[in-house]
Amino acid sequence: MTKKGFYLCLRVTQYLALLCIIGLEITQLVFFKRYKDAISFEESATWKDWFESFYKRHGIKYFYYVVIVITLIYILYSLITFTRRWKTGPYRKVIFVDIFFLLLWLAVGFTNIYPIYFDGSLNCDIKEEFKDLPGRLTECRAYLASMAIGWFMALLFLHTAIHSVYLWSHRDKIHAQNDKNVSYPNPDNPVV
Repeated sequence: MTKKGFYLCLRVTQYLALLCIIGLEITQLVFFKRYKDAISFEESATWKDWFESFYKRHGIKYFYYVVIVITLIYILYSLITFTRRWKTGPYRKVIFVDIFFLLLWLAVGFTNIYPIYFDGSLNCDIKEEFKDLPGRLTECRAYLASMAIGWFMALLFLHTAIHSVYLWSHRDKIHAQNDKNVSYPNPDNPVV
């Protein structure tokens, strides 16, 4: 696989993993809402009440959701402008942005294990609470899968940061190769 193909594959894999995380987070919210409505059907639980309860059980979700949105915007921008940036890049700022996202996803990973400090474990064994409400087991599994894919995102950003450093160190060879492959005037790099 070429350097360009590998780098594009990393970005697409990040995008697909992020879509999986979004789907799993929506699944958790839906099943947690059903669970809270089922146990408090006599009292009407407000959105704020059950989201605060969700926060206590599943870590710092506000931060997680902000990181998901910021990452989604960056990855979509990166994929949309990939061809143009490949011709004119690589850029040093991409290295720093990838390291920034690596640190963000590491922080997300540690905030997702926040409940382990209160419950002492992160497993979805069949417990008494899961026997009556099977959706609760699905919620627990979605939480663990989302956490695992979040750590995978950190690993992907580590790989893209390393690959960005490699591309930056070999930028002259990449530009020479791009110049050989381009037989038409490049509108991004006009010749004066």
